Amino acid sequence: MAAYLLTHSLVWLLAALIVFVAAYVRATIGFGSGLVMVGFLTFLFPIKLVVPLVLLLDILGSILPERAAVLRL
Repeated sequence: MAAYLLTHSLVWLLAALIVFVAAYVRATIGFGSGLVMVGFLTFLFPIKLVVPLVLLLDILGSILPERAAVLRL
């Protein structure tokens, strides 16, 4: 079952939609993207895969906008 979920393209499309919605929540409210991503991605993937992925995405989401602001100066 897990191998099917990891190779099915509709699952990855739904995962990308979840990440997009979580990024929108973070952009509008300022926090909560990890809560949204972990809450919904665990329906699709094992939690051992979701938590490190969400950590990486949150770190990148925190660093990249600051670097873009520095580059604009």
